Amino acid sequence: MAKKPAYRAGRDQAATAENVELLTGQRGDRLDKAVTFRELAALGLSTLRPGAGGVHVPGKNPDLFPPGQMEFPHAPVNVIANGAFHTVLVEWDPPQYRGHAHAEIWRAESDNQASASLVGTSSANLFSDAIGKGATFYYWVRFINGKDDKGPFQGMQGVKAETSRDVQDILDELQGKIEESHLAQTLLGPIEQVPQLQLDIAILKPKVAAIEDKIPSIEQELAGLDERQKVAQELLDDAQQQLGMSSIEIGLVQDRLNAKLDKYKGDFDSFRDAAFVVDPENGSITMDAVNAVRYELHTSITEVHQQIDAVAGQISSKADNVTVDGQGSRITEAEQRINGLDASLSQTVTRGEFTGEQQRVTQIGQELDATKGELTQKATKQEVDAQGVRLANAESKLTAHTDELSSQAQRLDGLAAQVTLGDATLQANITELARVTAESDQVTAQRVSGLEVRAGTSEAKIQALEEIIEDDGGITAGRFDTITAELELQRGLDDDNASAAIDGALAVDERDRETRKAFGSIRTEQRVILTEQQAQAQRTIDIDVKFEAKDAATQARISSVEKVASDADSAMAQQIQQVTANYQQGDQQLQGQITAESVARADAVQALGSQINTVSAVAGSKNKTFFQATAPGSGMGTGDLWFDTASNNRPYRYSGTAWIATDDPRIASNAAAVQLQSQAIADLQNGAQAMWTAKASAGQITAGIGLIANSDGTSQVAISASQVFVFNPNSSTPMAPLFAIDNGQAVIAEAIIRKATIQIIQSEKITADYVKAGVSISTPLINGGQIDMGNAFLSGGAAGFGKGGPYSGWGWGWYTMIYADGSIYTNRLRAEGGYVKNMTMNNCTIEQDCVVKGTVYAERIVGDVYVARDYVCSTNGRQVGPINVCTIKVNQPVGFARTLTIPGLAGLVGCSVTAEEPGSGTLTRGNWTEMLVEVLMDGAVVKSFTVRVSVSATSNPSSGPVTRENEIGPFVGDITIPANREPTVVVRIRRSAGDGWVRSDSTQSGRVVMFKQGGSLS
Repeated sequence: MAKKPAYRAGRDQAATAENVELLTGQRGDRLDKAVTFRELAALGLSTLRPGAGGVHVPGKNPDLFPPGQMEFPHAPVNVIANGAFHTVLVEWDPPQYRGHAHAEIWRAESDNQASASLVGTSSANLFSDAIGKGATFYYWVRFINGKDDKGPFQGMQGVKAETSRDVQDILDELQGKIEESHLAQTLLGPIEQVPQLQLDIAILKPKVAAIEDKIPSIEQELAGLDERQKVAQELLDDAQQQLGMSSIEIGLVQDRLNAKLDKYKGDFDSFRDAAFVVDPENGSITMDAVNAVRYELHTSITEVHQQIDAVAGQISSKADNVTVDGQGSRITEAEQRINGLDASLSQTVTRGEFTGEQQRVTQIGQELDATKGELTQKATKQEVDAQGVRLANAESKLTAHTDELSSQAQRLDGLAAQVTLGDATLQANITELARVTAESDQVTAQRVSGLEVRAGTSEAKIQALEEIIEDDGGITAGRFDTITAELELQRGLDDDNASAAIDGALAVDERDRETRKAFGSIRTEQRVILTEQQAQAQRTIDIDVKFEAKDAATQARISSVEKVASDADSAMAQQIQQVTANYQQGDQQLQGQITAESVARADAVQALGSQINTVSAVAGSKNKTFFQATAPGSGMGTGDLWFDTASNNRPYRYSGTAWIATDDPRIASNAAAVQLQSQAIADLQNGAQAMWTAKASAGQITAGIGLIANSDGTSQVAISASQVFVFNPNSSTPMAPLFAIDNGQAVIAEAIIRKATIQIIQSEKITADYVKAGVSISTPLINGGQIDMGNAFLSGGAAGFGKGGPYSGWGWGWYTMIYADGSIYTNRLRAEGGYVKNMTMNNCTIEQDCVVKGTVYAERIVGDVYVARDYVCSTNGRQVGPINVCTIKVNQPVGFARTLTIPGLAGLVGCSVTAEEPGSGTLTRGNWTEMLVEVLMDGAVVKSFTVRVSVSATSNPSSGPVTRENEIGPFVGDITIPANREPTVVVRIRRSAGDGWVRSDSTQSGRVVMFKQGGSLS
């Protein structure tokens, strides 16, 4: 019995020194001396190999292993690397060769195997590498056997592993990305200017930006409507001035009547008179004729006058009649003036009726002026009585004009009706002007029409202006329509005018002292502009109503602008719509507004689609309220409010001369807005981008959510809010948050996370299927649970070793599995000796000879023992072929090659010859043929040979003609059936030369034999 080492117990200095002396052989029994690696290597019991950091690792001496027990290492399989915060855990499948010693782990900063260095070895199936936080490396693994043979790496490409970065570093980087994000900046920015929408996209190309600069805002377009309305009104005013006076000077007509009566004063009977005067000096002829009739209560005077003036080139004709009777006095006049010098013709007919109660005059005239190129027609009727004055007028004027540079034609029509009753005047007018002009460099067609009615201070108008201009710059075609109406509101709630006057005098509100009105208008402008550089079309619509009630004033307005433009480089379509409602009471104003803008642009390198919808409301403000990024420069009054959208809606008050910032929080708190923006950009240089944002603001508090996707593979979802809540409205507690962000912290009630990186976990309870530690696990006690060692797993009294095998457990397959009932399943059992009893073996391979001392019972043996089957040939008549003589099917694949022998006949090959009767002597004739025999395996030829048949016949005079035939059957012989195959074998024959045939029938049969290759007979 060996003596135990005399080592001294204890950890004090004396015990340590004594034990060191024993191990180094300086004292005690020399048999207790420790053996060094160097001594083991010198004795040939071990080998030394360098490890990481210059440390030598002992290994098995391959010379100590019998031959055949040491295999060359194969490449590692399923190499994976998982990074934690500080360490990387490298894992691989167990080696599948004999004589494994250890594995080498190599590492590099890039995926380049040549630059990798050895970082460690492991006899297990995993390796832990401490590389620190935020590091990235590539790993390679190879196996080493006991003979120090180095196997191949798992591949040329390394396995990448990353350790997690410090959480604070990640948060800092995310903050930087948020600060740089165009989406985040959009959400943090104030809501876009509501009355004057503008798209601020920093990445737009200069060309697209140039197009945008050409697009006026909706306020500019509405101001343009004002200008067009002003132009239309000026044209109508000018046309009415050209038409001249629409009324009749009734006093002048009555004066002419009285003058006619005064001319024939005194008592006279009826008489007739005629005068004919010729003046040789001035070449004039004057003719007068008078017919006067008078009887009791009735006087009628008819006078005809005509003058011919050769010097003036003029003919004047006039006929009139004056009648006085009991019904009153009447005058009728017909006058015509023809002027040959200035090529003019003037015709006028007048009828006047005068009584003590009423005056009525009707006048119709026409003027033709070839010098001016004018034709004027006019019909007017006017009545005056105790009820008032009534006037009706219709006038038309045609003008044509040309000069050395231009030509112009114009038609002017006017209709007017007017009734005056006391202080009230009711008036209706229709005016239409049509004009065409052609100049050396421009042609213009223009038409303007206006319908207008007035009743006191109330009025309504319908105006239309159509215009087409073509010049060297291009074509402009436009149409402007406006409908306006204004009604003075009566004080219906007042008892009488006196009380209304008293209330107005005592009123505090200025509106109560002023006349209140209701106003409505619809204005539409359509315009098409074509030039050599651009085509453009636009439509602007403005609908506006106002109502001044006794206690408050309200206003509603809908404005829209639609515009399309296209040139050689780009195309643009834009639509802006704005809906506004105002309520004003005293010095307090409430305003609601909805604005929608849609823009689409495309040029040679970029396409853009954008849509912005904004909803805003302001309560409690005074006077007007502006939402825009720059200070309003027009349309403001003292006390108006401006929210600076470029400074987070900071409020300003207009003092009458300047905008003064106000810090009253109550002002801004009453302003709220919501804005939705959708935008898509496709750029050949910068790629594509799509963005959607929703923003809301109440005073100086804002919130928003946005989405952005870029063609470079990046996308973002950003939320700007002080609090975020996610809840389930269909749960029993719908207001309980499932996910929330409050005070900078995320709160999650329940979560399912596939993968998470957490730097510090503080938990009351952790339930996990697997826990993997890169460095260590420290715990005072492990109760139950599972232990996962990468390539081994323990749980519930069962253990699995070597992943990837056929035995299942915990959702994996294992090469060796020990179940809780003690059953062991393995396909990696290696036993150098032992005793086995009552064992059933399935699919067992015996590598070496086996001595069976008992009886072997076998249902089937596949191997050297042959298999034989009879076959029968198919029936084929005599022919040249090819024919399939027989077919043989191999039914069972095995893991080794076999030999198939076809010893019998496989068809017949033959030919014939005839020797005709000779005249004398003998005659010999011969014939032959060759046939090609092919053996096909699954359609591919694996063996072929040629069969030759010959025949001869001899005849003499006494025998007559002689015919001979000869047939032989080919023997196929052996063919090889490859391992793991169950092919179909076909024997095929066809004639290849000579004159003969091939045939087969069922009388030809044989036996086919198949056996393992390598068998032998003696």
